[in-house]
Amino acid sequence: MVHRIRIRRQGPHNRDCWCCQLRMALRHRNHRIGDRAQQRKGVRLPLFTAPLEKRHDGLLMLLLLCALGTTHASAKAGGPDMFYSVDRSGLYQTGGTLDLWQQDPVLGRPFWRLPDWFEAGDLRAHVAELFPDGLSLHGWQYMVERHDFIRPTNSDALFVNHNMVVELVFEYVRRAVFPSRRSRFQSFFAWESLEMARAFRKEGQALYRVGSSSIFRADQSWLTLGVQNAIASLSAHRYWSGAPSGTPRWEILLAPPVRVMERID
Repeated sequence: MVHRIRIRRQGPHNRDCWCCQLRMALRHRNHRIGDRAQQRKGVRLPLFTAPLEKRHDGLLMLLLLCALGTTHASAKAGGPDMFYSVDRSGLYQTGGTLDLWQQDPVLGRPFWRLPDWFEAGDLRAHVAELFPDGLSLHGWQYMVERHDFIRPTNSDALFVNHNMVVELVFEYVRRAVFPSRRSRFQSFFAWESLEMARAFRKEGQALYRVGSSSIFRADQSWLTLGVQNAIASLSAHRYWSGAPSGTPRWEILLAPPVRVMERID
């Protein structure tokens, strides 16, 4: 006989309660199995003394459903309504979606050219080859925004903006070791709490509640090259593995399309 167990689904945030309901239902089922056995044999069976295959079925069902609940919740940690994003571009619109762009949506950031070396078209084709689906707002910013060299007064050495190089180093580590992770160049970013979003934004930038069907939670504190190449490599590996640093600052990478649900302030 097949025993049906009714579970009242309560959503990913209450998966522990859901699992508890399942355990209680399984226990109740085994009580009934024991009662029928008692009626047949005239002896009392202790709890969970159903036939071995029945007990295994129950345990397998319990493990499977709890695992599914945990996976579902991890994919949407905090739920899609709990992420807060800073509109640094002015392109967010309530009720709209954010997706990838094949061309830079912000004017005034053309591809550079170096005569006898490469033309703007060469750079444009190269970016399209790397990211055929396009780039996010963040991706376009760090791919085409110009950062001039800095020459210290007491040296002939040339230096370039640290943040720009961080993005490129982390991207190539991702491609080499963590290809299943979505590129930062194709992600939108948000925070788990409104307080963190407010601390991050600059004056005049709006906050929006956003959601996505696929996210990745990473510690922003790893986004550094350090003072050695070994530190840069380790930091990138730790970032893409989702490991915490000594002072974690968790950010959420949202895969497009990203739903813009409401403006907070």
